[in-house]
Amino acid sequence: MTLRISLVLSSYNGSEYIDEQLDSLRLQDRTFDEVLICDDCSTDGTYDIIRSYIDRFKLEKWSLAVNAVNNGWKVNFHKLIKHATGDLIFLCDQDDVWLPSKVSEMAFLMENHPEIDVLACDVEPFYETGSKKVPNVGNGANDGALLHEQINAKSIYVTRPGCAYCIRKTFANEIEPFWKESWAHDAMLWELSQVKGTLALYDKRLVKFRRHATNASARKKMTREDRIHDVEDLIDRVRLMKRFGLEKKTLEKADELLLDDINSWLNFRISFLKSRGLREFSSILRHRSFYATWKGLLVDAVLACRG
Repeated sequence: MTLRISLVLSSYNGSEYIDEQLDSLRLQDRTFDEVLICDDCSTDGTYDIIRSYIDRFKLEKWSLAVNAVNNGWKVNFHKLIKHATGDLIFLCDQDDVWLPSKVSEMAFLMENHPEIDVLACDVEPFYETGSKKVPNVGNGANDGALLHEQINAKSIYVTRPGCAYCIRKTFANEIEPFWKESWAHDAMLWELSQVKGTLALYDKRLVKFRRHATNASARKKMTREDRIHDVEDLIDRVRLMKRFGLEKKTLEKADELLLDDINSWLNFRISFLKSRGLREFSSILRHRSFYATWKGLLVDAVLACRG
């Protein structure tokens, strides 16, 4: 069955790279039924560049809007997803490059696997001057395997960026009552589809994932307060994952217990960061498998000791 395809793109001060991204969208070997672009009050001419691009290539299915005020990329993406009308929605950043077959390959998989709500391809990072390496991204075998993701000890970590996602509109509608504006859109989609059992990874690099000093997701130097805030955010996400799973009746008892265990570990991390207590450190050490890497445990210890 052929499904209608939407693409949503949130732009903000992306004039340096936006043309290359737009070229890679226009030259896809399967065209979009609609392209929705919303500029978040750029001050560098990004809106004019996109407007000129649409006019130059007479892209009648592409539309461009601009926000009255700067909402931030999290709110902007949420708004775009809600307004998209396609059966499938592709999420797009402003500074990457898509391989020509990205849309056709992923749409084909979604059309033939109705059990998948969120499909994430792999990406190939490339780095501009001043950018930082991103861990756990682009490490797949690139062999085209389709892997269904289940809840596990590392479910809270989002290992594919939003620009790699194709999602069903029906799933976006389903999770709308649970949506948290403080979450990144890819975290919402990743974690709730994993709880539902409808997240799949396509082990093929279909996005050239540009990293530069001004990426919206770039991390500044972390303080102890930043770390506490991040862990509190993870606690909120785990609680929402559990609530969603219980309401949708998709959680096995073992999965529910695992989420409870992750929540306890996160609370011990908060206590340790605040008090540097040996009992709390012993507890998080016993659950070290919940960290994405050993580096995470080391960062907790260093920040706690800084006081």
